[in-house]
Amino acid sequence: ISIHLINGWPTETIEMQLQTANEVGKLPIDAIKIHMLHILENTKLAENFKKERFHLLSKQEYTQLVAQQLTLINPNLVIERITGDGLLDNLIEPRWTIKKVSVINDIDKILAENDWWQGKYYE
Repeated sequence: ISIHLINGWPTETIEMQLQTANEVGKLPIDAIKIHMLHILENTKLAENFKKERFHLLSKQEYTQLVAQQLTLINPNLVIERITGDGLLDNLIEPRWTIKKVSVINDIDKILAENDWWQGKYYE
């Protein structure tokens, strides 16, 4: 059983997204995939975004959030993904997601700088 976490919903705060990771990390599941919210052409979300732009996480906000989420997740769970990307032809925002290796490297740096690892604060 794998769960997908989508970070960056405009109705959720960073604290809420951390709490979600904390709670999901305790469920009897096998794996987690972590994604950034993408605004893709020809979707209801794109229509809403074009009418009234809402805040999307910056690369820095996202990488910091994911690093913190990893510290809360059961160390025995498989992390299948820590970023994702929409098809470039359909992606409206955030454009920084197309550089997946850069995102992963930034998450690794944050983990190392803070002496964090998956499950460090898992209860």
